[in-house]
Amino acid sequence: VLDHSVKHLKYLKEYFDSKIAVVADALYCVGPFVKSLLEQGIHTISRVRGNGKAYIPFDERNYKGRGRRPTYGACIDLKKLFKTMNRFNTSISPIPGEGKIEVKYLELTLIPKWLGVMAKYVLVSHPKRGNIVLFTTNLEFSWDDVYLSYYYRFQIECAFKSLIYDIGAFCYRFWCKPMSKTKVGDKDRYVHKAPESTVVSMKKTLLAYEKFMAFAMIGFGLLQCLSLYKSAEVWSSFDGWIRTIRPNSPPSIKTVSSAMRGSFFEFLNSKFFPLDIAKFYDSKRQKSEEFLEKAG
Repeated sequence: VLDHSVKHLKYLKEYFDSKIAVVADALYCVGPFVKSLLEQGIHTISRVRGNGKAYIPFDERNYKGRGRRPTYGACIDLKKLFKTMNRFNTSISPIPGEGKIEVKYLELTLIPKWLGVMAKYVLVSHPKRGNIVLFTTNLEFSWDDVYLSYYYRFQIECAFKSLIYDIGAFCYRFWCKPMSKTKVGDKDRYVHKAPESTVVSMKKTLLAYEKFMAFAMIGFGLLQCLSLYKSAEVWSSFDGWIRTIRPNSPPSIKTVSSAMRGSFFEFLNSKFFPLDIAKFYDSKRQKSEEFLEKAG
């Protein structure tokens, strides 16, 4: 996954003339990924894992021995720094809508051993969102730039949650019949050793995965457009129950999809719907009604 991401970022770097900074999760805060981006002139902003450690640059003035000067000084457990809040500075939260909330932050320039060069660490203690340790290879970034960038990046997780539970974008079930079934204890499979017909079928299966998710994301985008630009129509068509309905605010994706399901048959009978498709759905509905009558 990391190599695939680096390859795509390399293409983006060739396409854009301006500088690029990648904002990623803690999974990507590893040496091979960050080093590969630095070689291409791309900086990284990432969250640090709970067991993250870094080293203070060694002060050569205190060295009196022979041989090569050490690179690393004392080791710092970043998570333990939150226990000594007297070193932290206080500022207003840079997150939109939190102009009255004060956060505590600490900026440190340290050397992670897995990277080997100087990097900036930003420790932020938020009264509602908790503590977080962020990392960036660009020493010129301020603490609020790093914190705000990761805040916007985390909004992707909210979209993922909606795609999973409201749209079902990752609920695909496309099986590749030529592949043999896996058993408990089976190790990795070598696709390049499989027959050519199996490889072709696997490529078709992967293509089906990608198409399914692409159509789901297109539908997700259309629901967002309806939520933003047709809020009044959505609320008027929504027949569910919510404790507090706010007509002046955009509805959620789940509310929009529920309103569309409730007004689907009404839309079929409207003059805006294609006649051929309306007849098709009407015939299916009649068959289902006849089946229910016989079953009842």
